[in-house]
Amino acid sequence: MSLQSHTARVYIDRTAGQVVKEVHRYTRLGVVQREASWLSRLGGYGCFPTLLGVQGNRIWMTYEGEPVAPESLPGDWQSQAGTLISILAFEGCAHNDIKPGDILVNADGQLRLIDFQWATEIGAPVPEEWPPGIGSGYRAPHAFDDAFSLNKALSEVATCPRQP
Repeated sequence: MSLQSHTARVYIDRTAGQVVKEVHRYTRLGVVQREASWLSRLGGYGCFPTLLGVQGNRIWMTYEGEPVAPESLPGDWQSQAGTLISILAFEGCAHNDIKPGDILVNADGQLRLIDFQWATEIGAPVPEEWPPGIGSGYRAPHAFDDAFSLNKALSEVATCPRQP
């Protein structure tokens, strides 16, 4: 199965438990290297994909689940969101672009966070050459704030009508 996003095509092999992300936009801004670096740091926590390899504009990582939906949102999502934010803070990671499509849930009902191409060290300035719309729909007023963005995205999912 493959999906096309604004910046990449993503190939998902659920049987093999792998995902290949082939980045087509913003490679000159170092998005592939940035995502690979953060996945290397975060992969051991079990809440984020584990980096399996990088070659050119392709990143291989573990498959972590399906996009969160009202039907699959865990009852303890606030607690799990807090854990994700705590780990990001401990590792010094500012995701900067959390939106509902970056939140997965696995078969055990555990939330997973993906898509670290725009992540920076906490407190680092966002480079001026980055696209201005990053994280805009879920960004705190006038700033990047991962806790605000994650809670806004999950609250939106929680209040959507469930599919029959």
